[in-house]
Formats: sequence, structure tokens, C-alpha cells
Amino acid sequence: MTSLRYVSKKNIFLAPFDVSWFKKPIIKGLLNILQSEGAEVYAVGGCVRDSFWKNTIKEIDLAINIEPIRVKELLNKVDCKILDVGFEYGTVTVIVGGQKFEITSFRKDIRTFGRKARVQYTDNLKEDAKRRDFTFNAIYLNPMGFIVDPLGNFSDLESGKVKFVGDPNKRIEEDYLRILRYFRFISKFPKSNKYPDQVTLDAIKKKRTLISKLSRERLWNELKLILSSHKIDMTIFLMHKVEVLTIMFPEANLDKLIIMSRLEQMLEKIISGTSESNDVIFCDPMRRLALLYGKQETSKNSLFA
Repeated sequence: MTSLRYVSKKNIFLAPFDVSWFKKPIIKGLLNILQSEGAEVYAVGGCVRDSFWKNTIKEIDLAINIEPIRVKELLNKVDCKILDVGFEYGTVTVIVGGQKFEITSFRKDIRTFGRKARVQYTDNLKEDAKRRDFTFNAIYLNPMGFIVDPLGNFSDLESGKVKFVGDPNKRIEEDYLRILRYFRFISKFPKSNKYPDQVTLDAIKKKRTLISKLSRERLWNELKLILSSHKIDMTIFLMHKVEVLTIMFPEANLDKLIIMSRLEQMLEKIISGTSESNDVIFCDPMRRLALLYGKQETSKNSLFA
């Protein structure tokens, strides 16, 4: 396979977790079409990550070593709906059997403008991996059930260690939302990220004001996931330390939120396994948001005002 010529053989191995979802009839049919003229196709990103972490797989992203126009030509041979979303950035979005897939050509980002970029297509999987956000999202799965780990970061997927691919400054400039995504994954694996990389924290602090350019919808979608995490003490502290919290909530009440989080953990231990546990929402993002929001008269300065 030409796309693997720069990938070490030790980083190609049979997936040590259940990947049966990748062999379902709808997906298998789509893969057969895409591979019908010799193209190489991989699942990548969130679907591989969530499969390993035993989370529900919500979206399936595919990476392919041919250009978008060729992907469209192949898809036009079958019964599907092609959406004109992201085509100029190398992505063909298709609906097959009621399921949406995003098929993105291997690429290098030549120049980025926030979420937008000028791209150059490549057939080198390792180059494609270098442009991804976090190391555990740069893990690929081929149709035969083999993991391809071009950058050698499978251990980060196993541990939940949150690390940007390459220079965190560049990754953040490519998409400002990655600042919050970083903390969202930190909140999921606090023990694995007890000692976060200082270079990364410095980069986030330096770029923190960029989140003010994001839409409130995108901000809330990530913040809601952070505030829904079980143990957010460390995450909130780090967000405060690098002044991300201050950008979002100038009057953020950190102490009350941490007290609430610890009370929730205490209560969960007390009533765990009892009938009462079914009636209690321990990690209510709206309740936690209310504590963060600060004083009513100054909350108008929040990004959510």
C-alpha cells in the first residue's frame, strides 16, 4: 500500500478492541465502492477513539488517498446522496442508507484561517496524520481490522493522555475550539492528565482570546460536555490557571463550583446503588453553569451574554 510507505511496520497491528461496527453491511458496501478502483480507505478520528473507549460511535469519518473529485465519481455509481459540505477543503459528505459519512482526502494544510485552510492533497498517510488535532485522533483503522498508527501514539489512546499533534500553537490556530476540546478530554481522564504539558498550557494561555471569535453555539457544545464530567475540579482549575475561564466568564465563581463538584461526588458515594440514585442528576451542566456565571450585574461581559 503506497500510503503506508512511511509508516513503521511496528505501528501496524490487529485492533485489540471490538471493531465489528466497521464491518456492518452499509459501511462494507460503501468501502467496496471506494476501493473498487484501488483507493485505500481508513476510518479515523472519533469513531476509532470512541470504539476503543467503548463509547457510542456517533459519526464515522473516513480518510482516503484519492482526491475529492474522484471520490464523487465513485459515489455517483451508487444510490446515495452527496452533500456539498466541505468539498473545497477535501471532504465529501455522503448519506448512504440513512447514515452520514464524511470522506476526506489525505491532505496537508498549507495555510490555515481558523477552521478554514488551503490544502494540498497527498497519498502519504503520515502527512495526513500530522495535521490532526490530538494524538489519539491520529489513529487509523483499515477495512481488514488493522490499526495504523503513523505517529506512534497508540499509548495515548490507551491511557487517555491528551496531547496535541506537533506544535500546540499551530493546532490551536487551525481551529480555536481545540482549546476547549483539550479541556473536555482532560475532564474525561483527569488521572492520566494530572501533570499536563507546560508548553501546551503556555500555548493555550497565549491563544486564549481566540475563543471569543467562536460562535456561542460551538462554545456551549464543548462547555456543556466539560460541565457534564464527573470530576471537573482539576479541569476547572487548569482553565482558570490559563485564564480561559476568565475570557468566558469574567466573574467566574470558581470556589462554589468546586465545592458543588465535591458535594456531588460525596452524595454519589452515599446513595450509589440505592433507588434514590436513579432520581438524582449528579453532573448537571446548567446547575454548574449557574455557579460559574457570576454576579448578575457583571455577567453581561460573559461570552454567553
